[in-house]
Amino acid sequence: MRGLLTTKDESKLLTLSSSGREKMATRAQVVLLWGQGEGASEIGRHLGIGRQTASKWIERFKEKGMDGLWDEERPGRPEVYGEECIQAVVDVARSSPTRLGLSFRQWSIRKLERYVNEECGYAIKRSRICQLLSEEGVTFTGSTDVKRSVKKRKA
Repeated sequence: MRGLLTTKDESKLLTLSSSGREKMATRAQVVLLWGQGEGASEIGRHLGIGRQTASKWIERFKEKGMDGLWDEERPGRPEVYGEECIQAVVDVARSSPTRLGLSFRQWSIRKLERYVNEECGYAIKRSRICQLLSEEGVTFTGSTDVKRSVKKRKA
């Protein structure tokens, strides 16, 4: 990668770029493409993001390394659900209920909420679960309950 990225960084970025975390995957892809010598405009066109967005993540990476790809603290109300909770919701939603020892084959938003609250120990509402799943690009193909909930959030 033309010496712009270390082997260690490249390995971490490749892992992040294929992770389920959509925002982090895009940021990692920006830096990987920059490491291959592409400019911010080309990266933006390739990934469907703005040139300024690509430039922002390149500069943040140059300044802070891998830590620069994480969101910075913002003013206002602190985050109610931590990274661990968010990842648990996404991981459970992507898993098969039968593999978790449950008697149904497909998640509904209500079943997912109940499982995350009772089994994972997080008190999280259905509306927030829908929002998180939408932000992370997680969709369910068979559950009208989830489709209806996600559509409402987008409207």
